[in-house]
Amino acid sequence: MSCIRIRRDTALILILSVLPAVSPGPSSGQTPVLESPAAQSRDGGSLYGTVVTVSGDEFQGYIRWDRNEAAWSDVLHASKLLPERNLEDALDLGVAEAGSTGQGIEVLGFRVPWGEEERWSPEALSAVRFGHVRSIEVLDEDRALVVLKSGIELEMFASSTDLGGSNRGIEIADPEGGMVSLAWAEVALVDFSPAPEGFSSTRGPRLYGTLRTQSGEVFTGFVGWDNDEVFGSDLLDGEADDGDRSIPFSHVAVIEQDGRDGAMVTLRDGETFRLEDSNDVNHENRGIVISDPRLGEVTVSWEGFASLTFHAAPDQDYYAAFDGGRSLFGTVRAVSGDRLTGYLRWDNDEEFTWEMLDGESHGVDFDVELSNVARIERIDDQSALVILRDGRTFQLSGSNDVNEENKGVFVTDESGEVRVVVWSDLEGVSFRDARGASSP
Repeated sequence: MSCIRIRRDTALILILSVLPAVSPGPSSGQTPVLESPAAQSRDGGSLYGTVVTVSGDEFQGYIRWDRNEAAWSDVLHASKLLPERNLEDALDLGVAEAGSTGQGIEVLGFRVPWGEEERWSPEALSAVRFGHVRSIEVLDEDRALVVLKSGIELEMFASSTDLGGSNRGIEIADPEGGMVSLAWAEVALVDFSPAPEGFSSTRGPRLYGTLRTQSGEVFTGFVGWDNDEVFGSDLLDGEADDGDRSIPFSHVAVIEQDGRDGAMVTLRDGETFRLEDSNDVNHENRGIVISDPRLGEVTVSWEGFASLTFHAAPDQDYYAAFDGGRSLFGTVRAVSGDRLTGYLRWDNDEEFTWEMLDGESHGVDFDVELSNVARIERIDDQSALVILRDGRTFQLSGSNDVNEENKGVFVTDESGEVRVVVWSDLEGVSFRDARGASSP
């Protein structure tokens, strides 16, 4: 008996063919990162744009979002509503069941329960890197309309402090108005754009460096320290032998974990000392985030952190490196030997290259942008091997993206036929561009 379930819907493939996400992208199928050594990056990859307030004022300049996002490769975390067709496909293919009792909602005439025994929910966590975003329009205290460079429009909901009333502030370094700080309720629209030629930030470049974990993994990218400090002008606080210290990160060369309650700090002038008594340098640290343009984002806990060496970001055009996303495309291999090629929907949720694959490995939390993924190989019920386009591999677990709680890999072929391979029947997936370029 075949492990693949099929649904035919020619209308669906027609819809996919006109979605902005299907527009041609780079031939490799991945979000490109330019390798030119030319001096393209005048801003170190920092966010830039125009913010329009509800009162009609406009401020233009470098943007700091919710304190800890300030680079094009940083990630906006939110929630999204799933399209009705996702549920319709799951019901028709028998991987979700309609019910009439229990907690749930009514969709397409079906009562859909969820809870411990029912995994369907109409809302899903989502994330997108700021480099893909064209604009963010505030709709109300908890919602925003996010428009990507590709033209895709997303109504997104607060699931963290990135969107909504709990946002910690949107700051604009306006050359005429100075430093402007706005609350979520004061913002009407944010239009992102590359910084003008010759324009530089008064804050300096975004923090960048190489982090090593206790398990020996290495990650390089833009740094968010304690889920808070992101610029050289931000301060590293703590108590040293000679008293309290507040050190601009621009003066720091290396930070090394020194137990639960302290860190060894080496400054650029060579001075080394131990800092303690601050959540910047102890187990109360809220996580060290590395935004890696070729991966996505990782968050490392204090317990998993070993050291961080700061250095300059490669000089390249980070804004142009993001295309706004395209529909996922590739080949799914089932354990039966069947191969299905077409447009993909991972976990009946992620269907675009800008979306994130979540997981955990050795105490590191991963948000892997799917544009950077070459292959995913199921290992067992609880984990999968993720192979990036640059050759790095990670065994991820701890998320329904990469374990038996995955709601299925849906494939729509060129005829409009929809099929699904459930996790237990999945061998692996190879991603490629819809125009036929193979993954490495």
